[in-house]
Amino acid sequence: ENTTVYYQVQATDDGSVTAQSVELSYFIGNLPPSISAILLNPTAPNETQTVEVSATITDDGTIATAELKWSLDGITFDNTINMIVSTGDTYVTETQIPAQTVGTTVYYHIVATDNDAVSFSSDTLEYTTVLAPGSFVFQNGGFELWTGTTPDFWTTIDVGIEISEETTIIYEGAKSARINLITDAQANADIRQTVSVSAGHSYNFDVMVYQTDTFARARLFAGDFQGYSDPMILGEWQLISYNYFADIDADIEVGLRFYDRPGFTGSSIFYIDGFTMNDITNVNSLETNDLNIYPNPANNIINIEGKEVKSAEIFSITGQSVKIVSLLNNQVDISNLKQGMYILKINGTNSLRFIKE
Repeated sequence: ENTTVYYQVQATDDGSVTAQSVELSYFIGNLPPSISAILLNPTAPNETQTVEVSATITDDGTIATAELKWSLDGITFDNTINMIVSTGDTYVTETQIPAQTVGTTVYYHIVATDNDAVSFSSDTLEYTTVLAPGSFVFQNGGFELWTGTTPDFWTTIDVGIEISEETTIIYEGAKSARINLITDAQANADIRQTVSVSAGHSYNFDVMVYQTDTFARARLFAGDFQGYSDPMILGEWQLISYNYFADIDADIEVGLRFYDRPGFTGSSIFYIDGFTMNDITNVNSLETNDLNIYPNPANNIINIEGKEVKSAEIFSITGQSVKIVSLLNNQVDISNLKQGMYILKINGTNSLRFIKE
């Protein structure tokens, strides 16, 4: 009993030509259960979700018990969940694996025993919990944090670019990211991360780009492809900016893609820094039709028109005071500001956004 017999047939004709059949076999005894089509629901669990496991389990007799064994170390499987028939030969866990914190790896396998007390265990599988939708916060836009040659939190870095820390050519802080574009296949030349946006909110995305030649350009990605850098501006920082309005709660990708241009010979160096994401919904709500500023964007001088202006102050998009303005003929000198988006607060009540180029 419990023996496998292997056999084949050999035949020889009158010309002494011999042929053999393929090898076949049969089993004497009780076959163990078969476990297949093991599935998770949901397929990519996040930190808020419990997990159901299902599988197809069959036997030459009947299935007496089916159990899911799971653990967090992949060694000691002390956690057991009974599995019950859902439909046909499909079994599902009677209760679910509890939700786990982000980054936790759960190891699991199924043990099935038939009516002859013969058991079979599936291979051990695993899954790792991820962030729940709406939990992605924009991080490390200044490229100050690195692990090896990768800037932290920037998860989509393709083979078409080489990236490294830069400590000399920087826009702000102590570091920037040096990007070497080494391909003309643009689908392989991205740096991105995932962020969460809320329905009805407006967001401003800014990034500073420093180009060293005219043979390539960078393009901002914020939910979709947006504006390009100017390849004719070399040896200085330039701003790429985009205002994004969220129709629905969503997780979107933001970052940059790098493109070759005529004359590209296989390498083009960029530096990127000062990547910011700011919720400007409340700023928009503070704007008033009683005042207007122009030009916008501006390089050196902003003109204010409308009602009498008694005081003005410039704030960063995050609300930090940058400059108390001395007014001359309702003009504001912004020549000493860095490129980026700012808020001009007038008479202590009215707020207007502007971009310094």
